[in-house]
Amino acid sequence: MPLWFEKGESRRFQRIDLPLKLYITPKNPIRHMDIMALGIDYFPPIVKKQLNQYQRDVEKWLPQVQEHQADMQTVFKQLMQSADFFARWTDELAKGRAPNRDKDSWLRLHAYAKGVAHLLTPLKATPKTCQYLTMIDDKLMQYYQHFKQIIEHSTHAQFHCDRLLTQQNFDIDTVMAAFESDKYARSPLVQSLLHLYRYIETVLNAYDELNLDMHSRQNPKVWATQTANISAGGVAVFRPKRFAQGEKHLANLYFAEQKKLVQLPAYLARSFSIQQKHTECNAFNFDFPSGQDQHLIQHEIERFEILDSMNVALT
Repeated sequence: MPLWFEKGESRRFQRIDLPLKLYITPKNPIRHMDIMALGIDYFPPIVKKQLNQYQRDVEKWLPQVQEHQADMQTVFKQLMQSADFFARWTDELAKGRAPNRDKDSWLRLHAYAKGVAHLLTPLKATPKTCQYLTMIDDKLMQYYQHFKQIIEHSTHAQFHCDRLLTQQNFDIDTVMAAFESDKYARSPLVQSLLHLYRYIETVLNAYDELNLDMHSRQNPKVWATQTANISAGGVAVFRPKRFAQGEKHLANLYFAEQKKLVQLPAYLARSFSIQQKHTECNAFNFDFPSGQDQHLIQHEIERFEILDSMNVALT
């Protein structure tokens, strides 16, 4: 039987792309492991594909850098290994596992958290390159410190996240935005740095997504407004993560105009990658929603369509 979001014109409920404050979470968080968690996959196929591509890009460009080739290889390798370790434990954290329960992992985490400054000395002869690598390293170290605070202050019943690093400005982000310019498209050094940054940034974005989910649980005001494909029967969300199959979920919809929070039991109908948008689609069916909730959603859909049509220029 076709899913609600695949039925074309035969579907029972009208669906549209609607910007709204939305938060979907497993109904029952993981509370029997080291740390409270949600069991969401923050490294779904689309993210793994991006990481593999950025790694290949680094491997393509870095050997073309003429100066300090051996030293550059050493620093890049260490930074990527550090990012890989961070990714591994972000994934484990999402499942409720903490690295401080394993002595070797906890020691390695502290070692990676010290950064690569000790490897940068030979590169001081190229101050700009050294500066850029230091800035990348500084950002990664700040994420490690944030990670350590979560581990040290969280319990199986509570996830401790007092601030989001997405609210912080990092100098390297501004530099790398400038490196996106076409004038650097054939520079081996710039392309090596840019793809190293993208590799690490993809890992850090997954960590940010995890923290945003945990930090936002009880506060609709901080939920990000996002465009979801919604009907009175279900909702599809587009984020670089995958929810667990077979788990009960809660779809929380906040309609700011009416200051109305709707909580709907939901189950995951399907997850799939959207290659063009570099994201994942998680489509949920609402589980026996009340007529009142369905009416409210349908009302918001109709209200949005009216307002949207008023913005169309008449010819």
